Amino acid sequence: MTKPTLRAALSPIALLAASACMSVSATEPATASAPAQPDEAAIIAERIAAARSAGITDMEAYAPVVRLPSCDGAGADPLGDASAFPGLEAALAKAQSYSDAQNGKGLLVMVDGEIVHEGFADGVSSTTPFVSQSLHKTLLAMVVMHAVDEGVIASLDDPIGRYLQGWADDPRGRITVRQAMQMASGLELYSMATGDARALAMNFGTHLDKAAMGSALTDAPGELFAYNNANAQLVGAALRSALTKAGKGSYEDYLAAKVWCPAGADGGGLRYDREGGSPQFFAGVHASLFDWAFVGEALRKDEGGVYAPLSKASPANPNYGLFTWIGAPADGQRRYSAGNPLFIPHSAPYEANDMIFMDGFGGQRVYVSREHKLVIARFGEVSFTYDDAIIANLIVSALKGEGAGDD
Repeated sequence: MTKPTLRAALSPIALLAASACMSVSATEPATASAPAQPDEAAIIAERIAAARSAGITDMEAYAPVVRLPSCDGAGADPLGDASAFPGLEAALAKAQSYSDAQNGKGLLVMVDGEIVHEGFADGVSSTTPFVSQSLHKTLLAMVVMHAVDEGVIASLDDPIGRYLQGWADDPRGRITVRQAMQMASGLELYSMATGDARALAMNFGTHLDKAAMGSALTDAPGELFAYNNANAQLVGAALRSALTKAGKGSYEDYLAAKVWCPAGADGGGLRYDREGGSPQFFAGVHASLFDWAFVGEALRKDEGGVYAPLSKASPANPNYGLFTWIGAPADGQRRYSAGNPLFIPHSAPYEANDMIFMDGFGGQRVYVSREHKLVIARFGEVSFTYDDAIIANLIVSALKGEGAGDD
C-alpha cells in the first residue's frame, strides 16, 4: 500500500499547517511584526523546506531528536482473539479499509489489554516510529498529573508565572496551569496560513520557549477556547522548570519514569528546537503505534485516578479537557478555534459515551473507552477528510453486539 508524501498530498500553505499540527500560535508581542534575524530566518526556511518533503515516518526531517530513555521490561505483544466478539472481525476489516482509504499507515486495536487487530502498510510495522504530531499534548498532560500528584507542581490552579522565569509579575503569569491545558489561556493566535513570522518561529524556530512567552494576552483567561501550540509549550516549560527545582531530572527522564516505561512503551525520540535547547512540547514525540497503544492502555486502566482530570470537560469547550479531546456531546464539526476555517468531521455521535482521544493533526489518533475496555491507535499521512466517528463506531458497535456497523 503506497501513500503520498506530504509534498504530493498538500498545497504549500496546507503543508505548513500540517507540519505545525495546524496550530495558529504566537511568538512575539503584538506590537511590531518584525522579521526574524537573518540566521534564524534561514534556519526556519530550511526546516520548512525539509518538512515539505517529509513523510509521516521521517523522524529527523528537521530539528534534532533526543532519544527517550530505554525501558527495562517493555511490554510484550499481548495478542488476543477477535473472534470472541461476534461481528468484531467484520468491523475491524471495515475499519482497516477506511483507514487505508484515508492515507492510513497503521491501525492497532486493543480490547481489555489484548491486541485483537493490527494492520500496516508495506514497510511499516507496529514498531515503526512515526511523527505523532499533537499526540504529545495528551502525553504531556499525563506527565503533568504525576507532577501534581508528587507536589512538583502544587496545583493545576497555580498561576503559570509561578514556574516561568520572567512571568512572575507579568499579567500573563496569572493564567493558571489548568487554563493553559484547557486551551483557554486568552493568548493571541497568529496565523500559519498567512506565513506570519511569529507563528513560523513558534513551530519551526530554535527558541520555542521564548517564542511562546512572547504571546500577547488578548482575552480573559478561562473564557475562550482556542487551540494554540503556545499553551502546551508554556506548560511544558513550566513543568521542566519545576522538575529542575525539585531535583527530579530532565523532562524526558520524568516522562519515561512516570508514564512511558510503566505503560510498557519503549524507545522513541523527542524533538528539540536546537541542540541543548527545549523539547517541542506541543508535538515532536516520535514513537511507534505499539508505544502509543500502550500509553492509551495506561490512560484507560488508570486505577488510581491520576489522569481523571484529563477527561473532565472544560468550561470553554465541553469537548475538551486537559490537552485531551472528549467525544460527548456530539459536535459534528470539531474546530480548533472559532476563527479557524478547518474542521474535523464527525459524521455521527460516538457509540461509546465515555470516548476520549488524543488528536494528532491529519489523522493520528489514540481513542480510549474505559466502558468498552477499548484502545484504538491509528496513524497515517495527512488527510483532511478523515472522519473521527467511523473507525471508533464500527468497533464499539461490534463490542456492543450490534454487528459490524455501517460504512
